[in-house]
Amino acid sequence: MGDTSYGIGGFISTAPGVLKGNNPPPPTFRGKLGQFYYDFSTTFPNLYIYNGTSWILTNFSIDSFPITPFVVGPSVEAQFQTIQSAINAAELGSGGIIYIQPGTYIENITITGQNIFLVGYIGCDGNIGISVTGGETLPVTIQGNLTLNLVNLQTTPFLNFKNICFVGGAGNIFTITGNLNLLESGFINFDNCQIIANSLATNIFFVNGFFNIGVQGCEIFEAIPNTVNFFTFGTTQFLNLNSRDSFININAQNALSVVNSFMVFNLENTYYNTRIDVSSGSQAFSFTALNCVFDPSPISNSSPLINFGGNSGSITANNCVILSTAGSLADSTNLSAAAFFRYNNCIWNNPLVLDGNGRGEFSFCEFYGTSSPSITFNSSQSISILNSVVNSSNNPAIAGTGGGVITVGDLTFSGSSSSIAGTLTLSYAPSLLGALTLGGKLNLLGGAQILSGVGAPTGISATQGSLYTNTTAASSTTRLYVNTTGGTTWANFTASA
Repeated sequence: MGDTSYGIGGFISTAPGVLKGNNPPPPTFRGKLGQFYYDFSTTFPNLYIYNGTSWILTNFSIDSFPITPFVVGPSVEAQFQTIQSAINAAELGSGGIIYIQPGTYIENITITGQNIFLVGYIGCDGNIGISVTGGETLPVTIQGNLTLNLVNLQTTPFLNFKNICFVGGAGNIFTITGNLNLLESGFINFDNCQIIANSLATNIFFVNGFFNIGVQGCEIFEAIPNTVNFFTFGTTQFLNLNSRDSFININAQNALSVVNSFMVFNLENTYYNTRIDVSSGSQAFSFTALNCVFDPSPISNSSPLINFGGNSGSITANNCVILSTAGSLADSTNLSAAAFFRYNNCIWNNPLVLDGNGRGEFSFCEFYGTSSPSITFNSSQSISILNSVVNSSNNPAIAGTGGGVITVGDLTFSGSSSSIAGTLTLSYAPSLLGALTLGGKLNLLGGAQILSGVGAPTGISATQGSLYTNTTAASSTTRLYVNTTGGTTWANFTASA
């Protein structure tokens, strides 16, 4: 049969080839009936299908079937009764869309070909949204594990899963192997899916190879906490994870542990509390977040969300909220000198502790310590805290004994304490505000500054002519100091009783 045999429950002998580009298919570009076209101009590649006259973006309506010969369901309604049999038929050609009717399918699935698109019936509301309880399920459920064995492919593989609830069994829910060519790294996308790990599961994903994984509008969580890892890797891997509008909640202490890898995480509008351990082996890690909520507190009050160890990497977070009582996304003793972080317009609702020797910058952030120091700085490297709000009733509001330098500028102390520990080495950035405002605030003018802290200003560097007040001084001769050199030399003079 030719191309015109495409249709619901129909048959085909040879599927047309898959096309790809960096833009949507031009309106004048003609394809073959049922042919795929991948558009890589977006973070999550868009998939188009040719309907005989034009290219249609695959956004299936609630009760419609896609144009496909591969439909899985009851024998009276569909050609295939198991998902695996439909995949086997699609792999005889160059792949295809496999539409799955409502039901629970208990089977382990193996995919060895490329361009497989599993689409589940999407029900009444069309999507699962984001739920921290994980209480809503999709009409199509696969109970079992999936093996994606892509070793023998010579071109970039594309696998897509949409509107499916995966309930894994024992071991790896997804085993993804092969594709050992970085230039042809595979694309595996999950759209409006749920991945639920039960007590028998060991890993959500086991990956050995070079892959891009997209997660959009999904929920990934454990049925029983602290029983499963998010990712485990083989000996050769590159992973680029993109998550958007999703909920990822894996509580294991070492939910992601890797050796000899390079990883890129890009999160947007995502609730994330899954620990990442990149302290072993040799690897680099890049973590970017936009409009996210991070909550490592269910993991452990003493464990950071990201453990760099001695490896290189970077963290960039914008417009995020960090709920952890453990501190920042990467804190404790786990930031290496090769690790760099940049937080912009982020909020910490619990004290932040910076240990180790990571370098970085906080801009336009808010730190809430309540009765504890908002920030405890014990790092041996240098950081900057600029144009930010510090809220604490503890004296000092910024504490620590770190040997590194803290560069501060335009800090607003909104709590009852506005002091910085005298044990810290400070540097001062020029003010962006251009004016001095008293009343619990420290505003830096670009010239001389007015500073305060606990104890004498030992080791504190400031502009010549700056003033320093000791908030705990008992003597009138140790209450006020003036910087005489522009360095760390201060002269005290007697203040009135």
